[in-house]
Amino acid sequence: MVRKAIILFLHTQMMQVPTPLTEKEKMLANYVPVFVRLPLGVITANNRFEKPEELRKQLKQLREAKVDGVMIDVWWGIIEATGDKVDIPIPQWVRDIGVKDPGIFYTNRKGTRDQEYLSMEVDNQPIFKGRTAVQCYDKYLEADFKATAAKTGHPEWELPDDAGEYNDTPDATKFFAEDRTYTTEKGKFFLTWYSDKLIEHADQILDEANQAFLGCKMKLAAKVCII
Repeated sequence: MVRKAIILFLHTQMMQVPTPLTEKEKMLANYVPVFVRLPLGVITANNRFEKPEELRKQLKQLREAKVDGVMIDVWWGIIEATGDKVDIPIPQWVRDIGVKDPGIFYTNRKGTRDQEYLSMEVDNQPIFKGRTAVQCYDKYLEADFKATAAKTGHPEWELPDDAGEYNDTPDATKFFAEDRTYTTEKGKFFLTWYSDKLIEHADQILDEANQAFLGCKMKLAAKVCII
């Protein structure tokens, strides 16, 4: 009886041996979907297709090439405000608030403000008349850093002033040079805090995007802004 059970077990195991994959199946197992990015100006600032007939022809060619889909940029200035043909700014109602409170804009250590993006620390601030904003070196972010540092027992800590300028290589700065600020308790705290803020900010944006496109058969992707 035991011998029959063993034979049956071995027979079952032999039957479960997977069939070798064909070359096509091997390729599909490692398949990488291909999405083609549409031109940045495919939709005008007036929310109209630029050269629709040409676009239709291009889409047919992409279908014939068997690409999986296309990717298109969603411009905040188009979907919720006016812009112009060349430069699509953030919505005018946000810029109007920025005139009175420039601290909402991304700000570097020299005080230069980037009016194309907002400090991530104003994501949930009630300063947009019921509308939340979307990014980072300003009075709001500085206040959050100070509050978080105080909770860890270091109310004296400030944002780093030794991280260099835009064109500096890391090893040319006091912060990122070997065995310098980034290795200290304060440096590690700053990097952790800043990374967490970026992740939190991105999570909120993706959550909103998922809600906006809920039920739509499309893939969402995020990219680092062009420098």
